[in-house]
Amino acid sequence: MKKRNIAIGFLVIASLLAVVVAVLVIRRRKSLDVQKKGESIPQSVKEVVSSVVSGYVPETFPLKKGMKGENIKAMQDTLGYLGYKSSLGVFVVDGYFGDITMDVVRQYFKNPNKTEVSEAEWKPLYNIYKINNNLPGS
Repeated sequence: MKKRNIAIGFLVIASLLAVVVAVLVIRRRKSLDVQKKGESIPQSVKEVVSSVVSGYVPETFPLKKGMKGENIKAMQDTLGYLGYKSSLGVFVVDGYFGDITMDVVRQYFKNPNKTEVSEAEWKPLYNIYKINNNLPGS
């Protein structure tokens, strides 16, 4: 009787383990299918919100050097559209607030000591971004 109970216990554990493995394999396959279609898998609520309302993630203000994200990409896109370029003569829309973006921000605000962009300063740039990209609310 004791050997039978042990065998049943191992069978139950093996069955549960098989179910867990099957679920993980199915999730992985779905993940790979989504990536093959060129879609990304949102890693957080913040990414979902920023992908739905492109450019506007309110909890990221003020924008500062070293940051990256949709708000910075919208700002860069608009500053480039307005014709601003860095002192190097280039300006890339990559969503990263680095030295080149800082150079352009300082030109736009006509302030060589500027170190950040507040939400109030960013919103007019975002409104231009919305209009140029045919986003809702423009």
